Amino acid sequence: MSQKKCGHCKIVGHNQSNCAKATLDASYFYQRIRSIKEAEASTVKDRLSNYFNNFMTVHNLTILMKYVELRLVPFIKLLIEKQKITEQEANFRLKKDRIKVLMWYFWFASKKYQEYRKNPLPPTKKLDILAKSFELETDNSSFDCPICVDCKPAKERTVTNCNHTVCKTCIDQYFDHQLKTLNFPKPLCSLCRTCITTITFANTDYIDEVSNKYFKVHVLI
Repeated sequence: MSQKKCGHCKIVGHNQSNCAKATLDASYFYQRIRSIKEAEASTVKDRLSNYFNNFMTVHNLTILMKYVELRLVPFIKLLIEKQKITEQEANFRLKKDRIKVLMWYFWFASKKYQEYRKNPLPPTKKLDILAKSFELETDNSSFDCPICVDCKPAKERTVTNCNHTVCKTCIDQYFDHQLKTLNFPKPLCSLCRTCITTITFANTDYIDEVSNKYFKVHVLI
């Protein structure tokens, strides 16, 4: 009679609930999240969301939630009582439901986030980059971002003055890194090293979001 394989490591002799590799991997995810939370408060939300959505599978989210289960279970009940999530979302049928709970657990309920809400700190300087929108955007196709190597929807497309296309998430993180870590007043294109002077967005909703954080001025064409 054949034994069932572990749902995580695929080795016979144990199951996922007592899999040493699952615990080790979940610990790595947990430490990665802790390192993200140590960043500038204004960037943590986007970084965590990007990590959960783009770098974590449903299975990885599951073993992470199992790793913090003792603290997470009563927290989920509290979220339902406070009407932060619904009973249906607490069933975790969708990936976004798991992400919503984890965002609350790791960020929105944190002391650092509460302090940031009371005293948000704006960037110390702004970049001299002009943000624009395309005159007419009819492209509904997807594209491959050369930075994160993910297939992204057309609305996330941004194009620099040197005609290189990357996704909005990557360009946002790049500007944040340039300002707060490297402190460069004039970021260079990560693909060709040309000085970035203008950037065009496919989605006008992103212009204010990115410009308010990093740019001195922006204009809608």
